[in-house]
Amino acid sequence: MIKCRHSSLSLSNSKILLNENVVPYCQDNPLIHDYFPVHTALSVRQFLKSHSVTVLEDWPKKSGDVVPLETVWLDMIDRLTERKVLAFDTAQLWSHLVELWERLSLEGYFSQVISTMPNRLRKVIANNGAWIR
Repeated sequence: MIKCRHSSLSLSNSKILLNENVVPYCQDNPLIHDYFPVHTALSVRQFLKSHSVTVLEDWPKKSGDVVPLETVWLDMIDRLTERKVLAFDTAQLWSHLVELWERLSLEGYFSQVISTMPNRLRKVIANNGAWIR
């Protein structure tokens, strides 16, 4: 599922997103995220701890190569660029993103991305945590 937020990612918005979309899925699994300042803010760390969400602390700082969603977003940008998609406002852009997301879902694309993760992790380890792209 893909959702559109019509606001910037402030600390309060971040906690709302986490509560709605992360906390329910991370009770038995650690959370992995990048080091974006909103994600590492003290109030967000306290929020996650108060909701019994464990954050994987030793995740590499340059981890875009091993975060499936980063791979998906980059690929979506490439696909929209190749198709020469034009959007004159955010509603049109969102419409194109949702259409592509749904098509990728039907094609099993997300499972394919997940299946590449073990090999990507091995490459990152071999590269001492640095980018592999």
